[in-house]
Amino acid sequence: MAPQPRARMSAALTHLVSLLRTIPPSSAVLIFLQEMSEDAPAASSGASTRAADLSQIADTSWIRETFNVTDLTPEKWSAHYGQTTLIDRRLSIEKVERLRLVSEFGRDALMVDLRLTSSTRDGEHNELLRVCNVQPDSMAGDARPIQWEGIAAHLQDDTADVSASILAGDRNATRPRDGSLPQQNGFKDSYFRARW
Repeated sequence: MAPQPRARMSAALTHLVSLLRTIPPSSAVLIFLQEMSEDAPAASSGASTRAADLSQIADTSWIRETFNVTDLTPEKWSAHYGQTTLIDRRLSIEKVERLRLVSEFGRDALMVDLRLTSSTRDGEHNELLRVCNVQPDSMAGDARPIQWEGIAAHLQDDTADVSASILAGDRNATRPRDGSLPQQNGFKDSYFRARW
């Protein structure tokens, strides 16, 4: 673990709120966080050396006022770290679930279904947006291709009436195969599509 985890998380949250100030107030925001840790409470003398990411998120007033948070305790994580997603309170959450992945490190995919409503001349339309917060395994093992395939099946699920999906997270692209696995599974990189 990196030194001074609480100070680092505090700095990260300060940076996040500064970024949020640049987004138009009419835009709903989702924040995807990976590798969150929540160590067991300790005596006050060693408290600053123990991670308290989820507690710090829960104690941050701008987060409480603006977002619903998927995880405020680590009880649903299958490893000593996990993901949490911050969802703008103006969005309608239909479902939150975790997809357990074949993994050397206890990884999973945190899925959130959002019901989006729009009005047109033809009437009101409801569509399902599925967002996924994930950090696939980063080692050379065989799990990563299987993980991409499983995530793709859930995000591109026609039977669940998913209109669109977004995959976010830390891809840990460390091997040559990592450059093509997303595309092989039907994903399009929005960063590259927007830039080129």
